[in-house]
Amino acid sequence: MSEGDDQLPPSSVERGDTTVGPPADRVEPTHTVAPARPASAPAAVELPGDLGERFKLLGTLGRGGMGVVVLVRDRRLDRDVALKLLRFEDESLAKLFAREARVLAGLEHDNVVRLYEYGEVRDAKDSARPYIVMEYVRGSSLAARLALGRPTVVESARIAVDMLRGVEEAHRIE
Repeated sequence: MSEGDDQLPPSSVERGDTTVGPPADRVEPTHTVAPARPASAPAAVELPGDLGERFKLLGTLGRGGMGVVVLVRDRRLDRDVALKLLRFEDESLAKLFAREARVLAGLEHDNVVRLYEYGEVRDAKDSARPYIVMEYVRGSSLAARLALGRPTVVESARIAVDMLRGVEEAHRIE
């Protein structure tokens, strides 16, 4: 498992009020969302091609085997968004990435981030680098919640149900 794999990917987050770790006697919605502040410094990732002109890199939200998700400021629209990039050129991964974008484009659900844009940019080596621009949701990650201690059974069930509702919606449209 690589660094950052313990974070939920942005496609598994929910919008709304964030209540992390409520006391066992209180029943409130618990939402798992992207970290409020990026996990690493902006220098950790370089935006390829002309993405650096449009987006200001603010930090890294997470990394996986396929790509990296960074928090960026969209200079054109003056808002923070999550930008997902493939780490390297790979035709089979690019197809999976494009499929993810198509699925996200068809989703409108409270437990799934909104897709704003999908595209491809050329890096310094003239390699194709697909990217996805999505809604950035502020809050705490599931990893941060778990670091506070073991959630109650009720809280665990709510977290699982919230995540599964988003997954169910994605599978419904496929």
